Amino acid sequence: MEMKHLRQLISITGYAATIAEQHDPNLERSRRFRAGLEDISSAYRELYDQKSRDAKQLTTTSFFKRSNLTETDDEPQPSTSKHAGISCQS
Repeated sequence: MEMKHLRQLISITGYAATIAEQHDPNLERSRRFRAGLEDISSAYRELYDQKSRDAKQLTTTSFFKRSNLTETDDEPQPSTSKHAGISCQS
């Protein structure tokens, strides 16, 4: 299921619970209604949370991807410390 649809389901259940709490004078009934909605929709909430974590993990690990080496990458490169005014002498 796509994240968009999961967000919609979670939003709809939250909205339904809020309507019950705002308009039902019986507080206990509206609280049970919210608890029931949260319980019955928990599988979708867990799926949404897992997909969110996976997406964040993918984004984080993309910073650490190793680039393909070219032939010149294995050759020694000149030092840049001389150009930066850094001396190795004591």
